[in-house]
Amino acid sequence: DLDGDLDTLDGALRSIGVEIDMADLRERIDATDPDQFVPVVTLRWEDYLPIRERVRTLGAIAFREWDRHLAPTRTFGRAVLGTVDEVTAEVMEDNPGSYVTGDQV
Repeated sequence: DLDGDLDTLDGALRSIGVEIDMADLRERIDATDPDQFVPVVTLRWEDYLPIRERVRTLGAIAFREWDRHLAPTRTFGRAVLGTVDEVTAEVMEDNPGSYVTGDQV
């Protein structure tokens, strides 16, 4: 049950101090084809471990693990360095041929 999974995910994320706009997430899910991946949140491993058992069993949620080049902490140098994340559909549309899905910008 997607709604139940989203409620469980929301509770788990809040327990580690991460809040996401669940209404926006639900809108993005509803606007996406069922076989498409909808990014929700990226967590550092040490943040993910405390909630891993609660969220890994959720049927409507998939997990991808990969290594990313990160600063020592979430807030380290953010004002000077900025942030890096996966390219969005909007950025790809505004820059045809410059990016592919999965690129970091």
